[in-house]
Amino acid sequence: MKYGVLFLLFLVAGCTNLTLRDEAPHYSWVAKRGLDRSTACVAGALDDAFRQSSPIDRPIVHRVSTIEKGQIYVVRPELDRVWGQLYKVRLMMLTDRETVIDLYALPAWMNPVKAALRRCL
Repeated sequence: MKYGVLFLLFLVAGCTNLTLRDEAPHYSWVAKRGLDRSTACVAGALDDAFRQSSPIDRPIVHRVSTIEKGQIYVVRPELDRVWGQLYKVRLMMLTDRETVIDLYALPAWMNPVKAALRRCL
């Protein structure tokens, strides 16, 4: 039953064209640490939060993609290929000691991802 509900949720999301675009992020913060440390923190926090339990009852691991080396990275779940884009976190270097953390997420994932990122902000 749970998988049927999730399937319908994603089917409706696909039909209404819910996608995560790089326009305005849903949330944005400035972390008081460098880009590399912030990226490691975000990837680790998301892995820790969703490795044991997740809203889809399956462990989620994350990968870091380089958009612009030393300037912009994106952390997203490995499930993107199967489930579509559920959420992503973009990190951009502001200064050597400050990083902008932008969250893009579907509504059902917003609160769990925000809670996981809390330790990195």
